Amino acid sequence: MNPQNTTVANIYNPSQLSEEELIERFIVRKKIFSKLFKFISEADMKYPETHFLIEGQRGMGKTTLLLRLYYAVKNEPELNTWLVPVIFSEELYGVRTLTDFWETVAEGLEEEEAGFFGLSDKIEQLRDQCDSEDDCERFVFDLLDKQLEKAGKKVILFVDNFVDLIKNMPKKQIQRFREVLQTSPNFRVFVASSVILQSIMEYKEPFYEFFKVERLEGLDKQETENLLLALGKHYKQEKIEQIIREQPGRVETLRRLTGGITRTIILLYEIFTDEASGGAFKDLENVLDRLTPLYKHKMDELSAQHQAIVNAIGLEWSAVGTKEIAKATRLESKLISAQLKQLVESGVIEKVRTHNKNNFYRIQERFFNIWYLMRMGKKKQRTKMLWLVRFFEEWCASEEELKERIEGQLRALKGGKYHTKGALYMAEALGS
Repeated sequence: MNPQNTTVANIYNPSQLSEEELIERFIVRKKIFSKLFKFISEADMKYPETHFLIEGQRGMGKTTLLLRLYYAVKNEPELNTWLVPVIFSEELYGVRTLTDFWETVAEGLEEEEAGFFGLSDKIEQLRDQCDSEDDCERFVFDLLDKQLEKAGKKVILFVDNFVDLIKNMPKKQIQRFREVLQTSPNFRVFVASSVILQSIMEYKEPFYEFFKVERLEGLDKQETENLLLALGKHYKQEKIEQIIREQPGRVETLRRLTGGITRTIILLYEIFTDEASGGAFKDLENVLDRLTPLYKHKMDELSAQHQAIVNAIGLEWSAVGTKEIAKATRLESKLISAQLKQLVESGVIEKVRTHNKNNFYRIQERFFNIWYLMRMGKKKQRTKMLWLVRFFEEWCASEEELKERIEGQLRALKGGKYHTKGALYMAEALGS
């Protein structure tokens, strides 16, 4: 390992890591991993089991958690004799029907167990003989089910981006999917999603109250420090320990502003080690620069009306109401309500409920909101964000350090040795 290399590989594609690398890097989410693996290891699957949905914002570690569970099942002697783990690719572009889904399961079984070799060819022959999609799905599933029974095996499926899988399927097939999972003891699924689907949330929808939901929250202070220290140890960067010890406010500032998103914390590690003398605002600018392609792509994917609504909400830090959005976009309130519903479902914005029917809305991922304000906001709005960073930087410092900074600020002002803009921002923060 090159001690000068501070760039963490595969932060957007953990599936590209080797098994050894992924397990070694699995520093956080250990508590929920142990909880979920206990559910898996204690179940004999003689009867249909509970299925799990892991929900959390992008970058919270859902993909890594699924991979860690997959490897745990694969390497556990008491499980791998009868339970076959199959992990799906993060992107399921070719899976548009339930038949496609079962075929993907068959391909995974062939990769995991030599005894299932040739299963995909049998399914392909069946598909060529089908008169309808419904008949084809049942023929393929029955073959898959019989092969599992014959081999004395059961399968546990780890499916990322479940939202993309569901949205491509007709409702009738989603209902059939639920029926299979609810009645068959040979299949169990652990799925992940960055949003909660209407097919899960709403009454009368196929997956209403079907999954046991486990939500990944942002890392707390200790988890953040543990992750940074582990990365520093792995990449032989001693300065990260020094920063955590001597500048705890710097770490805590960006943890709070990022919401503790795991992927962003890893980006912070790179910046801390490259820019050890930087302040919180400089760190923030560097992280935002690294995330610009991701967030720009997020905006580019939206329709024109969705972009206008997200723009109106993103230029505010606090949640705003429909009237404010209508005024900023010049769109009709009825149209905005329909568009807001779609944006909430897709996880771009979140609804902030009030005591009456007039709800408020804000960007769900707070760091995306910060990026939008810093990149798209007017000068006054960007200045407010800078004050916020300065305030957190000072607020998280120790009382002794805070006193020293105030005295240092006064000495600089009396001696005329200060940067005009920096002095103004620091005065705003210290006076907050």
